[in-house]
Amino acid sequence: MRSDGFARLRELTPSGRRNRWLEERCRQLVDTAKTPFLAFEVDGSVIDWNEEAERLFGWPREAMAGRSVFNTVLPPPFSPADLTDIRPPFGAQDATVRGRRREATARDRQGRLFPVELHVWATRFGVSHTYNAFVHEVVPPDPPGKSSCQMGAIIESSGEAIIGTELDGTIRTWNHAAEDMFGLSSPEAVGQPIVVVVPPESHDAVFCLLAAARDEGVVHHETSWVAKDGSPVDVAVSLSVVRDPDVGEPTGFSVIARDVTEERRMSAELNATLAALDEAAAEAREAEARGRDFLADAAHQLRTPTAGIRACAEALLRHPSFPPEAEGVIAEMMAETSRAARLIGALLQMARLDQGGAVAPAPCDVAAVCREEVQRARSLAPGLEIHTHVAGLSDEKPEVDADALKEILANLLDNARRHAGSRVDVTVATTGHDLEIRVADDGPGVRAEMVERIFDRFVSLDGKGGSGLGLPIARGLARAHGGDLTYEDREFVLRMPLVAQV
Repeated sequence: MRSDGFARLRELTPSGRRNRWLEERCRQLVDTAKTPFLAFEVDGSVIDWNEEAERLFGWPREAMAGRSVFNTVLPPPFSPADLTDIRPPFGAQDATVRGRRREATARDRQGRLFPVELHVWATRFGVSHTYNAFVHEVVPPDPPGKSSCQMGAIIESSGEAIIGTELDGTIRTWNHAAEDMFGLSSPEAVGQPIVVVVPPESHDAVFCLLAAARDEGVVHHETSWVAKDGSPVDVAVSLSVVRDPDVGEPTGFSVIARDVTEERRMSAELNATLAALDEAAAEAREAEARGRDFLADAAHQLRTPTAGIRACAEALLRHPSFPPEAEGVIAEMMAETSRAARLIGALLQMARLDQGGAVAPAPCDVAAVCREEVQRARSLAPGLEIHTHVAGLSDEKPEVDADALKEILANLLDNARRHAGSRVDVTVATTGHDLEIRVADDGPGVRAEMVERIFDRFVSLDGKGGSGLGLPIARGLARAHGGDLTYEDREFVLRMPLVAQV
């Protein structure tokens, strides 16, 4: 994962002004959240993590990238099973937050355990989904022995609305946070029924929750209540029964409400933005698929007339009445048709790789393949010194597609022939579980800012006649094996697993 998060979006979404804006919008939504926020895969791997989460858990974003929340900040008994009932919305038109409240014991970087409440919801990506969560640390109740004066001070200084009611729901205590949240002063609220801040259609639901709290002890609920001016207030409510300490009989209820209006707004906006990104990614994939199909069809169609032109040129050269003065023109035409045929072959290979064309790994005499390609390169450039170094290959042959390996080496050696001064070195070895082949030349090398660009299609930086497809094809074939082709310290490095992973 990249340190700036949203790696999955970067992989799924093509470049473009609109998509870059959407990604930046996601970044802003997460970074400006005043509540700890984290996003993670179904298996718990962290996708993103804001500054508030860094402060709460002590882990910087870069350190948590790719690590599982279930093994770090949300340890057992909390597990993926606690999230199985949370489902993502179906698209941008349905970007409501279908979240759930979950209680868990969290752990920070120093090993401190503390209770948290999670507001978790899911975001769809194609056929899969990810989880997003706002995290709230739960301050545990003070132990017995605190004076009523101390308890009153704690309640009044709390940032959450704390309301005490009679068994029938009549308000008897109302703290400063409740005044700010609902716009009712304590004298206005005390003596009123709790439903004074509840819309009429939800009155019955509140009394049902109070009854459930009396039976179960504590219930949690997320809903919308109303302020004095009629404006809606989205709240996460915890209701618990209060009992007489001497006889244990219920005497009332404690209602703790946290304003989650902004949290819900941000969640819905983030869902909508992510859904737009997912839609853009799907459109890009469809466009790329259409482009690949067109490329493959065009290359197939061009192959036949190119072969026909070459056959006609060869027939003319063999004809007994062919004028000698035209021989040079026909020879040039044959050379150009050969070049066109090679380009068409490269386009077809690129199309096969884009469409997931499989390689066929099998036990391969890698050293023999290397020697064969080196000999071919020597015959094409007799004045060039090409040295081969083979070390570490055991009797057991690596599982490699021999034809693909030949094509990779041919492209690398052709590239070396064009740029070398007088010498090329090919080193074949094994490192751990990988086959490693290095090709180096004594030419000027590749500038640091161009190292990745040389693997882009149709990029030829030297003006020496290359099509700009050799290195992309070589890298594509390496990756089809589960390996890679890179440029490191002035040499090309091919790594492929010794045992096939395709």
